Amino acid sequence: MSEFEKWFRSLNANGKTVYFLGNEHKVSEMAWNHQQAIIDDLKAQLNNMEACYIGKKKQVEDQQKRIDAGLEKIHQFGKEGCLFPEWLTWAEKALRGANA
Repeated sequence: MSEFEKWFRSLNANGKTVYFLGNEHKVSEMAWNHQQAIIDDLKAQLNNMEACYIGKKKQVEDQQKRIDAGLEKIHQFGKEGCLFPEWLTWAEKALRGANA
């Protein structure tokens, strides 16, 4: 039994009586199906947004790993006595997204 059928049968449940003149079942079912289509579309949109979010999050994590690896290399150059310490400072700021 569909959700609509359960709802429609519940109209006469618990001792209440609902009288029908003719097409109430069909009209109600059409309205129910219309709303269900809207709900299904919204669920599909939400699933799509979630998949996009997961993809973007992975991209950000991958970029952060590359930035961290770059910063580690810069720190190694600094420890080895690089001849251009101001360049190392600039590169580190650039990787962190700070203004140079």
